[in-house]
Amino acid sequence: MRMIVGVAVIFFLLGIDVSDADVEADAGVEDISQWELPKAARARLGKGGINALAFSADGAQFAVGSNIGVWLYDMATGKEMTMFPGMCQSVAFSPDGLYLASGGGEFQAQAIKVWELVTYQEVLGVNRAYAGVNLRFSPDGRTLIGLNRWSKAITTLHVETGKRDVRAIEDLSSEQMRSRQGHESYAVADDRIAIGGPDGTITLWNITTGEKGKTFTNMDAPMPPAPLERDRDFNLGDERFPLRMDRGRGLLTLAFSPDGTRLASGSEDGGVRLWDPVGTQAPIVLQGHEGWINALAFSPDGSMLASGDTDTAVHVWNTESGALLATFPGHLSNVVALRFSPDSQTLASGSVDGTVRFWSIETQEALPMRIIGHTESVKTVSFLDNGSMLASVAFNGIITVWDLKTLETTDIDIPGRKDILAGAAFSPDGTRLASVSAEGRIYFDPGMGESFSTRTQSDRVQVILTDVKSGDRVSTFTGVQGGMHRDPPFAFSPDGKRVALGTSGNIYVWNTAITEKDVFLDIPLTENVPINENGNGGLPPHGLHHLAAQVSALVFTPDGKKLISGAMSGQVQMWDAETGVPLAPFLEGDDPASMIEGHRISFRDAITALAYVADKRLLAIGSYKSTRLLGRHREIGLKEIPRGARQLVFSPDRAVLVAALGNRIELWDLVTGDKLTTLDGHTALVETLLFSPDGKTLVSAGRDGTILLWDWDAARDG
Repeated sequence: MRMIVGVAVIFFLLGIDVSDADVEADAGVEDISQWELPKAARARLGKGGINALAFSADGAQFAVGSNIGVWLYDMATGKEMTMFPGMCQSVAFSPDGLYLASGGGEFQAQAIKVWELVTYQEVLGVNRAYAGVNLRFSPDGRTLIGLNRWSKAITTLHVETGKRDVRAIEDLSSEQMRSRQGHESYAVADDRIAIGGPDGTITLWNITTGEKGKTFTNMDAPMPPAPLERDRDFNLGDERFPLRMDRGRGLLTLAFSPDGTRLASGSEDGGVRLWDPVGTQAPIVLQGHEGWINALAFSPDGSMLASGDTDTAVHVWNTESGALLATFPGHLSNVVALRFSPDSQTLASGSVDGTVRFWSIETQEALPMRIIGHTESVKTVSFLDNGSMLASVAFNGIITVWDLKTLETTDIDIPGRKDILAGAAFSPDGTRLASVSAEGRIYFDPGMGESFSTRTQSDRVQVILTDVKSGDRVSTFTGVQGGMHRDPPFAFSPDGKRVALGTSGNIYVWNTAITEKDVFLDIPLTENVPINENGNGGLPPHGLHHLAAQVSALVFTPDGKKLISGAMSGQVQMWDAETGVPLAPFLEGDDPASMIEGHRISFRDAITALAYVADKRLLAIGSYKSTRLLGRHREIGLKEIPRGARQLVFSPDRAVLVAALGNRIELWDLVTGDKLTTLDGHTALVETLLFSPDGKTLVSAGRDGTILLWDWDAARDG
């Protein structure tokens, strides 16, 4: 457990290690939780997940591109200088040090932005450019080159005049874009771009003409034979069937050398490959990583290549001989970004453990300065001590307890946690956390708030109950696993006596007071779910039943005696939480699933969120297509929102429905049926909505790695 107290919280947020003298001297530093807040927000906790790193040309400044913006640091002190808002997938300094460019992201952040470093003012913004997954300044610093996600076009932008040229890439039409599947990786040089696909193929394109150039594939430079993690049978209950994704060879990252004469690629097979994009030199295969290759960076002089993986390793290689020069241990989770200093003597590495670390190439040791405070994704939050404290849990199982008056923090590691926190829920009073985790590797797609992973299948699910303040394990519950998707729904009963978990085909309910921890209520769904067995592509009917009956949402009624579930099939059902007897069927579901191309499963209207108000007998249901309200209260004018919500909550006075739709939060008047306002502040999917005990604060958290505290009166009044 790690505790940061007193005014040192400012330095926790600034991300540097401090002495007592440092704390005393800098007690008046501005609280960065107030920087660039959206309207109606009181504070922001967290800096967003790390996506990109960059040194200024003179090495005096350092930029961290995150899910919510670019954080600019002074390298001499390690302190934040400013934050430029907007989801950032790529960040670049101009060679003359006058400008900083950021770009990329999903939703409203699809733009290129250029900032003047003397004034910190935005001097150029190009909305709807869809560029930013990779940015590069020309040698004279006056032209910015950007490549959009899904590589549909190359954007060149003259910084001083604002003149823009968008050139479509040959053979990549909109129709082809819609049919493409899997992750793509990108790299930009002065005269060419490289695009890597999930099949291990790299294609070069000319920036000036948009014409297609050379093509490489991982099979041209194979790794020694080894089992691919994704090529395995998929378990569904007692059934097994092949679900060959062939992603073990997929390309995750690309990087050009500074002069554009070498191209490095990193793959899911753990291989780093050096290609000759301009000549005929044979590729070099660099071996030594155990995990997927997440990040690559050439040194400015081109003599070294750094690589980082999902197994926390950072390696540095000689680009001519392929020899391993150094290995830097120290990160606790995936390495997602790397960058050399201008003099090639320092390597910076960013990780989803929330830190940026700096390494000396000469001594091969860690430098004292660290940047901390970034979180890739927040799973859920809860209030403690009648609202004076807030507890949050990240995707990696780290619980953080925030004192909302002083912003003091305590980080707690869930005992016995594994690599991936699949699901979690706090008890109503916030004192306990129920969680289920899995072993495997996880890869975060920069700036998108999305990820994919391998996961070790187990015959039994294990739920750990953790004391939030002490970090001690309270109990361990086990049950027969029916198969879980990435984010299995969890729910605590309002009295905290029961915890429910949804899997494929089953709901498990444990009584937290029973000492025999293997005693649980098993509610099967597969017998009650309709199924379309036509066109299943060879998937066994039993397996299709399990997929259609995957529980996707759970909520207890306020008295804790009933449980409402939503499934991928579109079914919504109420159950007796003590006996498992089915009660009211709200929605039966319709034609839930089909098998496409042998491995893709589609659902027409899967349930995504549930919220229930007993005194008004109202049930809010979010699904793929819409958000509906069911109930008998005649004063309710809101019947349906023509968009599906991922999270739903009723206001304390039961007058407003709060719905998270992607990265936006919408407020709807239940009586009139009118939308009151939209809260924009997150840059990725919102995963949690919660009101404070006094009803004055709305809390939202999500996949951008931040927690926003909204003034409810200001938010409701628009």
